[in-house]
Amino acid sequence: MGNGSNLLFSDDSFNTPIIKTDDITKMSMNGNEFTFGAGIKMAKAAMYAADKSFSGMEFAHGIPGSI
Repeated sequence: MGNGSNLLFSDDSFNTPIIKTDDITKMSMNGNEFTFGAGIKMAKAAMYAADKSFSGMEFAHGIPGSI
C-alpha cells in the first residue's frame, strides 16, 4: 500500500498484514535501466527520468500515486 488515500477497509475483522511502502523511496539508474522504490511518487519518477535526459515517462507526471 502506498499512501493509502484511495483505500477503503471493511468494518469487519481484518486479519491480513498490510505493508505500507511510502518509505521505500530509493531511485537509481544503471545504464538505460531505472529502479524506483515502491513508495516513489509517479511524478517524482517522471522528473527523475527527465532530469537524466530520458523520455517515455511523461504520462506519469500527472498520476497522483506511487510506483
